[in-house]
Amino acid sequence: MAKKGAPSPLKPLDSTRWLHSLGALLLTAGACSVMWELAALHAQHSLFTDELRPELFALPVPASVINSSEWRAIDSSGNAEISSDDLLHLSFLEAACQVENNTVLPWTFAAPGDAADRSFPNPQASTSLLHRGDPRLLQQLKQCPDVDIYLPSWARGPAGCAAIVGPLKYLRSRLLPDWVMQTKLYDIATRKSKSYYELCPQTPMLFLSPDHLLKTVTTASWPNEKPVYLMAPSVDFNTKTSPRPANFTRTVMELTDVVLCRTMRCDQDIKHFLMRQIKDSDEESSELIKNTRVLYTSQVTVDPANFARKMLDGDATPQNAAGFAYTRFAHTTWRVSSKTTQDVFNCWKGHKKELPPLDVYLLRAIHENKQNDGTRYYKPFPGDSDTKVQVLDAVKFSKKFGEASFFICPTAADDCLDLARASGGVVVTADAYPMNEVVSSHSEGVTFPTQQSALHQTER
Repeated sequence: MAKKGAPSPLKPLDSTRWLHSLGALLLTAGACSVMWELAALHAQHSLFTDELRPELFALPVPASVINSSEWRAIDSSGNAEISSDDLLHLSFLEAACQVENNTVLPWTFAAPGDAADRSFPNPQASTSLLHRGDPRLLQQLKQCPDVDIYLPSWARGPAGCAAIVGPLKYLRSRLLPDWVMQTKLYDIATRKSKSYYELCPQTPMLFLSPDHLLKTVTTASWPNEKPVYLMAPSVDFNTKTSPRPANFTRTVMELTDVVLCRTMRCDQDIKHFLMRQIKDSDEESSELIKNTRVLYTSQVTVDPANFARKMLDGDATPQNAAGFAYTRFAHTTWRVSSKTTQDVFNCWKGHKKELPPLDVYLLRAIHENKQNDGTRYYKPFPGDSDTKVQVLDAVKFSKKFGEASFFICPTAADDCLDLARASGGVVVTADAYPMNEVVSSHSEGVTFPTQQSALHQTER
């Protein structure tokens, strides 16, 4: 660890600035070793270590999953470039998902080329979204897409909306709230009332968690022929509505036709789980679970730097060029009271003189009405001009966070890691799943050993 007399912040030196920057990173590792260990406690171990049987998982991809050219372009390469306009569209969809959380949200809202919404992307004034009682509801609902997405209003917070905007856009889908499943719509042409299930009985429905799936698919009104898609790993919605959330059990897998895995480890673990279930079951009972298919889709997230550039400048500009001569860390969170953010606060509080400055950027729309989740937790945190907490509106937040060069994101529990990777700086995170999968090379960031990574080294 550096001595108290070490200069901070570091001054730019042309020939040695990378050494200074790396020195700051290593300093952070030593000062925050407790934080990395705590992060590891929340990580999961691999379910199985036996080999896969490729013949069971060399699967034909459902046409509805790869129907659009955009999806094929991204899914064909993990390094595929997404246009600036498409990234901006993802930002608009994520905002609309949260602001109008009880509506039918189609992927076309504020899409490139949509002059009506794109010129002024206000979801509260848009005619693209459908509310309960909208006279267009029957006509719009019967235009069944390749895949529908179930996301109830209570789940349309930061976590749910961040996870679903990629599938919403690239599957050319729409988000459906609870009331759509419960509403009967009168069809003048047939003089009969029809439900959503009668309008789209064969359209696959994608769920974000096993809880959503079990709640919906097990009802008497669910059509037997309607395919069930499930996203994995499941999203942590940070609510207390389900103290013991459902997991990826055999019951869930028997109800699921396709599992869309956002990480490679998810893809491998669920395949191993299915293999074990098939192996341990008799032939008749294994038939149900044999029908489950697993697909690795990767994931796409919003880019705060792109959003700020597009909203402030109006034109596409080159990707954010990080400056590494001056070491200053950035962090963000959905919940200031989360253990991860409190660990960051305590780490910088205890090692203020040794560590570089830190900015914690919070999105005003999420934090402004949470007083108990705000200033009360800032008190133990240094509040001088070099290290501070800033609550900003969407554009300023995106600009400030997107311009940072070093990011401290110990876990993947919120959007800090995704936003940091999109911004193009150096990401510092724990060497535990799923962080060490998304930050897998030195060009993306630095991972530090945890209890989980030490265990894996011992097992080798």
